[in-house]
Amino acid sequence: MIHDPVLKTAIVAQLLEIQNQRNDKDPFVFLDCTLGAGGHLKAVLDFFSASGKKVKALAFDQDEDAVDFVAQKFKSEIENGELKILLGRFGELIEGIQDESIDLLIADLGYSSDQLLNQKRGMSFQVDAPLDMRLSASLDESAADILLNRSREEISEILKTNSDERFADRIAESICNEREMGRPVMTTKELVGVVVRALPARFRKGRRHVATKTFQALRIAVNKEFEQLNSLLSESIIKLSPGGRLAVISFHSIEDRIIKRQFKALESKDGSRIRILTKKPIVASKNEIKKNPRARSAKLRVVERIE
Repeated sequence: MIHDPVLKTAIVAQLLEIQNQRNDKDPFVFLDCTLGAGGHLKAVLDFFSASGKKVKALAFDQDEDAVDFVAQKFKSEIENGELKILLGRFGELIEGIQDESIDLLIADLGYSSDQLLNQKRGMSFQVDAPLDMRLSASLDESAADILLNRSREEISEILKTNSDERFADRIAESICNEREMGRPVMTTKELVGVVVRALPARFRKGRRHVATKTFQALRIAVNKEFEQLNSLLSESIIKLSPGGRLAVISFHSIEDRIIKRQFKALESKDGSRIRILTKKPIVASKNEIKKNPRARSAKLRVVERIE
């Protein structure tokens, strides 16, 4: 089953606005850079199925399990040429698109529950598993490798840069102390224990799990998420058709800052061909958050390519 994605209504609204200003004789070209469980892809295909208008959809994901799952769900769309799914990292695949003809490009930077709770990946403190975190088999370095091989300073910098972790130095020191005593951190449970012990006692309890930022920082480092995001933002604009839009959904403040700054830089650049449509990000309604608590932190920013 494909669940409803976050901010689906906002994405459909983008479709409607683009449709109102384009030539309906040509198929609508849609690119989903982060296929995941296929929620946004389904929303787009359902929209065009209901309207009776033609669409050409392309979707990327570096997660083999996600690609296989969605390919089975949309087997008929693939067979009739309406949909093409590619396995790979979006920051790299976007460069291979030659035609400047994309009408809507979506990137949802969050993880699905299936990915986070997959035991073979070890992405979440909610599941005791080997500390891997790799979404793609093409990536060489796991989270455990980083904690085993990087210096104290490097680990601390990863935690600071990728998650604004307040106690980055203490956590990095604790990880390295364990390593020096012959107890390298190799599982999610071990990492949680190290983080808890590193924090002052009064900070060990709160609404958010104390290891949240550490796990976030390592997932970003392992999957090179910021590098991929920067590549997407710089490369995708020239792939859009006039009136085409780039819509990016982020789930934490650092990603949102990167997107906001990149959009502003692109808009202010001499000869710019884009304009920002969201001076403030679009966020989920109270009703959507009630149905899907994960939507609480979602922020959507959109830019449009102009003539």
